[in-house]
Amino acid sequence: MNRSRLDARSRGIPDRDSPHRSHGEGQRGLACLLTTLHPERALSLALVNNLSEEMPDIEFTLQERAGIDVVWLCGYEPGAMRVVRALRTRHPNSVLVVTSKEPEDLWVGEVIGSGADCALSWPVDYARLSEVLHRRILQQRA
Repeated sequence: MNRSRLDARSRGIPDRDSPHRSHGEGQRGLACLLTTLHPERALSLALVNNLSEEMPDIEFTLQERAGIDVVWLCGYEPGAMRVVRALRTRHPNSVLVVTSKEPEDLWVGEVIGSGADCALSWPVDYARLSEVLHRRILQQRA
């Protein structure tokens, strides 16, 4: 990738070759809204760019909009169930995935009980994450 495209992507300016741009009509892949408990725009953008390169069939975004298939809350901390409930309320028809670095026994039960569809320990292998996202969407669409 040339330096100007890298600079533009690091500032959040999509280019025509950006893997997380909208898919063409009739070719829409999954749209995944990435949200974090503590929004750090630069870190979130870097994660979106990395995920978009690793999983080009999924459109990762930081922008709330219509057509979101998956909402991914990354960096969950035990006790923040209100965030999960708020995301479930805002996105009732989306699959809600939550990840955390904390030991699973401290948080999985509370996020599932608060409305999450899936809880994964972070870091998660990208192939596993892609498989989970696609499987959940197929189940939901069936």
